Amino acid sequence: MQALRIAFKNVLRNSRRSLLLGSAIAFGFFILTFTNGFTSGLSSKIKDNFADTLGGHLYISGGEIASSTEEGKSGAWLPVIRNRDSLEKAVASIQDEVASQNYRTKAKAVLIWGQGQESVYLIGVDSDLEMDFLNGLRFLEGSLDTFLNNPSSIIIARSVAEGIDAEVGEKIIVRAETLNGQVNVDDFVIAGIIATHNYNSDGYTHIKALNTVVDIGDSEFMTFNIHLKDENKIGAISEKFRAELSNFAKVPPMPGDTSPPPNPMNQKEEFEDSTIYIVQNIDSRLSFFETITNTIDRVALGIFVIILIIIMVGLMNSYRMVMIERTTEIGTMRAMGVQKSDIRNIFVLEALFVALKGVLVGLGVALALMYVFSMFDFSQNEDFTFYLNKGKPFFLNSIFKIAIHVFVVCSMSVLAVWIPARAAANLKPAEALRS
Repeated sequence: MQALRIAFKNVLRNSRRSLLLGSAIAFGFFILTFTNGFTSGLSSKIKDNFADTLGGHLYISGGEIASSTEEGKSGAWLPVIRNRDSLEKAVASIQDEVASQNYRTKAKAVLIWGQGQESVYLIGVDSDLEMDFLNGLRFLEGSLDTFLNNPSSIIIARSVAEGIDAEVGEKIIVRAETLNGQVNVDDFVIAGIIATHNYNSDGYTHIKALNTVVDIGDSEFMTFNIHLKDENKIGAISEKFRAELSNFAKVPPMPGDTSPPPNPMNQKEEFEDSTIYIVQNIDSRLSFFETITNTIDRVALGIFVIILIIIMVGLMNSYRMVMIERTTEIGTMRAMGVQKSDIRNIFVLEALFVALKGVLVGLGVALALMYVFSMFDFSQNEDFTFYLNKGKPFFLNSIFKIAIHVFVVCSMSVLAVWIPARAAANLKPAEALRS
C-alpha cells in the first residue's frame, strides 16, 4: 500500500513527463479503438444490409436444363424453381435455426416512360413473407401502403426515377426477356421512390407480377432465401442444409459454385425433382468485404504496435533518467528500511498509472468521436448507404477486445520499466547516499 501511495504521488509530482508519455499511449490506443470500432461496425452493417437486400443469410438458386420439346432452347440453362417440395424437406432439418424464409424472382428489365428508358434489376417479392424488409425501405415519395394495395405497382430507386424523369402515380412500361428468350412487356404503376443501397436491385415489385413478365408460373420463383436466428452458425447450417437437400435433388459438389451445373442426363443418380440447386451463404458473398475490413484492422494494429514500441523505448529511457535523478532519494528510502521489492514496485506502479491514464484518455476520446460521427447523416449519398445504419455511420466495440488491448498496453509498460526498476532496487544505500 505504501508503494502504491508513493508511486501515485510521483506521477503527480512529475506531471510533465507523465503527460508526454500518457499522451503517446492515449494516441495509440485511440487509433486502435476507433479503427476497430469502425471496421467492426462496417462489417456488421454490410452483413445486415446485404442480408436485407438479398433476402436472407442463405441463398438457394436453381434451374433446369431445357428439354428438346422447348423449341430453340434444348440444353439451355433455365433459372427457375418450379417445385418447393425438396426445399421444404431440406428446411425441416434446420427448422429450429430459421427465423424466416422467402421466395424471390429477379429479372433484368428496361423501364420506359415517355422518351426515357432505364436498364434496371427488378426483384419480385412476396409481401406476405417480407413485410419486415419492405418496412425497412426508406421511401422518399409514395408509400408502402400504395404498393401493397396494387398488385401491378412498382417501387423504384431515386436514381432510376430521375433517369426516366418519372414520378409517383405514373404508369410505366416494363420490358424484360422471358426464360425462353422472348421479349415481354407489361404496365406498372410507380407506388414509391426509395433511397436504395445501390446494390443488387434498382426496384421492387410483386413476385406474381414479375413472374408474369418473365413468363413463369405464379407459384414459381428463382431464389429461395433463409434468415437465420444466429449469424455465427451460418457456415455450419448452410453445409447441413446443402447436405440434406442433396438427398432429394441435384446439388453442385462445391458450395458457392455459381456456374451452370452439368447436364443431369450425364449423372448416374436420378431424382424426382429435376431442378439443380446452388446453395450459397452470406459469408461467401461477403468474402471481399471481409478482406478489406481485416486489412484495415491489420494496418491499424501495425500502427499501434509501432507507436507502442516507441512508447516502450521512451518509458525505458525516461525511467533510467528517473533512477539517476532519484538516486539519493532511493538511498534515503533504503536506509530507512524500505525493501528492494518496494523500490522496484514504485517504478512499476508509476509506469502502470501512466499507462492506465493514457488508455482511459484514448478510450474516452475514441468513444466520444464515435458518438459524434454516428450523428452525421450521409443518406443523401446513395453510394454509401449500403455501408451505413439508416444513413449514419455505425461503430461496434467489443468489450473483450478492448480489455485485451488494455492488458497488452499495461503489460508492455511494466516490461519497459522492469530493467530500470530492478536497477533502482539493487542500488546500495551507502553508495546511493554518497552520490
